[in-house]
Amino acid sequence: MDDWKTQSPTEMLQYLMESSGKKQSDLVGIIGSSGIVSEVVNGKRSISKSQAKKLGEMFKVSSSLFI
Repeated sequence: MDDWKTQSPTEMLQYLMESSGKKQSDLVGIIGSSGIVSEVVNGKRSISKSQAKKLGEMFKVSSSLFI
């Protein structure tokens, strides 16, 4: 993913999940319930600042990638 700056927060999350072998179930409890995780991963819900911080910590990247 060379053009990471042009990726949407959802696309970035999907990429990081795929490259690290994480599943939606791995995000439950980190960013919310399974329903919220599904909505975030599928782009139906935006990523909040607190969720972005937790995702940044999980994937060891800047939280700004998710905002």
